[in-house]
Amino acid sequence: MLQHIAYWTDKQNQGIALVFGPVLNPTAPHGLAIIEVENKDQVPKLIAEDPAVIAGVMTTEFYSMMATLPK
Repeated sequence: MLQHIAYWTDKQNQGIALVFGPVLNPTAPHGLAIIEVENKDQVPKLIAEDPAVIAGVMTTEFYSMMATLPK
């Protein structure tokens, strides 16, 4: 999981991950990341390169979101 955190911290430093972290639900532990990409076709590659996904310790789902972001 440390590699997973480092991966998303790097994406945050690149301006891709706007926010990420664990959701503190003791009965259903999971995490959430809000990312900004040019095209949703970029997302599968981001997921596939996540060390926790590669190691098989987590699965992911992603959904598009229509959002207005401050610039």
